[in-house]
Order: sequence, then structure tokens, then C-alpha cells
Amino acid sequence: MCYAGIARENFQMWIISTAGEHDETSIGYEQYSYAKKVMNDEIPDDYTTLGAVFEANEADDPFDEEVWKKANPSLGYTLPLDVMRADAREVKHQPGGLPNWKQRRLNIWCGSLDQLVPPEHWKACGRPAAEVWDVFKEGRPIWAGFDRGEFDDTTAWVFTTIDDDGVVWQWPVILVAEKGLRIKKANAPYETWITNGLVTVAPGEFVSDDIIIEKLSWMLETAYVYQISYDPNDCKSLMGKIQGQHNVATNKFPQFPTQYNEPTKIFVRLIREHR
Repeated sequence: MCYAGIARENFQMWIISTAGEHDETSIGYEQYSYAKKVMNDEIPDDYTTLGAVFEANEADDPFDEEVWKKANPSLGYTLPLDVMRADAREVKHQPGGLPNWKQRRLNIWCGSLDQLVPPEHWKACGRPAAEVWDVFKEGRPIWAGFDRGEFDDTTAWVFTTIDDDGVVWQWPVILVAEKGLRIKKANAPYETWITNGLVTVAPGEFVSDDIIIEKLSWMLETAYVYQISYDPNDCKSLMGKIQGQHNVATNKFPQFPTQYNEPTKIFVRLIREHR
């Protein structure tokens, strides 16, 4: 496109965008990074590019109204201040929405690098696999959550139980289709996860029902799975197969925002308490 106007006098090309997913291979992030380098004199010999970026810094307080002005020069005009305040109040009470708020309202590039909780809290909750498995084999009730991804997304079982001290233990089983993995590799270290046994690659374009049921059967052989929660819009027929093969209760859990609000708050609190 940039060569299309070479024959025109005083040709200009405008590129306008807001922050998106933090994918350094994307065209949007590439153009953003180049403009920032020109603005910071890291590319001093480019006199043809004029960059203008309105954004908050990652270290800024996302609820400071002065910070809002940095990313929204039209705040109070095209974007009403009372709308921003209302959105901010909602996000404060729904922490899962913070990354989206930072991206849409503060123009911060967000993605897999942005955590709902700091990484040190995740690490503090980690336990050796053998220790976790010992807890699961004690015969405690286990709740299973299932999410079926599309061909370029992960499919996962997450098994959860609670010990006598009220500590929550989880055992995730994550699957990704071989063909979809080619797309996923660009945004996350899947090769490392696969090598370390954290992700299982399923052959083909989709994760088949047989493989999904095989992973559940593996857990049922040695532990007591009390109930499976699932989204009926994604896997109604699959759950029919599971109920036909295994005597386990199921619970429909539609993926609506209202369903996740309170559980997300509890989950984040438990992680921060290292429980």
C-alpha cells in the first residue's frame, strides 16, 4: 500500500488503530512499535513518519482519572467522563475485566503477558505432581470442569478437590489439536509446555471425543469424580456419550458473564492467599 502513492505529489498514508492483543508478530503491534521507536529517536533518520500515541503506562494506576486523560484526549467530549467512571466502578468489583479495561480504555497492549494475579502468587501455589496426586487418591469428592475449544484453541479438563484444611487442589489436563497448534505457537511457548508434559497434542484438526473421554476415564480409574460441569452449547452430545459410559453426575454451566463473576473473585482470593 505504501508504494501505491509514489507517483502522487505530497502523498500521505494514515494508519489509525487502538491497542490490541500483545502479539509482536501482528501488523498492528509492528506498526505501533515502529512509531514509538521513531518518536523516541531510536530511528533518527526516518523523517517521513510522524507518530502520535495516546496511551497509559503499564505501571500507572488504571483508576486514576489523570491517567485516563493520557489515553483519551477527548475525555469529557466524545467520551463522557461519567461513562468512564461507571465502567471503572464495574471493573473494580469484577477483577477479571481489568485486562480488557486496560486495553479498551487505556490503550495498553494486553495479552498472554497480562495476569489476573501476579506470577509470584501462581508459583507460590505450585506443588509437585506426586503430592497433588496423593491428595486426589484419598477418595475425596472431585469436581470436574470441562471446556471444549475450537480447532485453534485448547480443550481442557480441570479436576478440583478440597482437603481437610480448606486448601483447594487442582489437576488440569490440557489438550490442543495438532493443526491448531501451528496458530497457537505464535503467541505462547507451547513447545516448552508440551516438552514438560503440561499440554498434550491430539492428532488432526480437532480434539476428538475419544481422546477427551480417555482423559476422563484415566481420572475415574483411581479417583472419585463427583460431578462434571460443562457448557451445554459446546458439548451436549459428548456429555451424552460420557453418561452412557460412566456413572457420573453432570451439571450444565452456560458460559455467561454472570456465572463467572463470584467464582472468579473467590478463585483470585484463594490464589492470593496461596490456598
